[in-house]
Amino acid sequence: LVRLFNAILLTLVLFAPELQKRLKIRGLKLRNE
Repeated sequence: LVRLFNAILLTLVLFAPELQKRLKIRGLKLRNE
């Protein structure tokens, strides 16, 4: 269980910046429209 949790945490850390970029881009698009 600990190993699985660590794997999930690692993927979240790796994907967090990408998700934040997408959310920011979406937010800017919504504001412009």
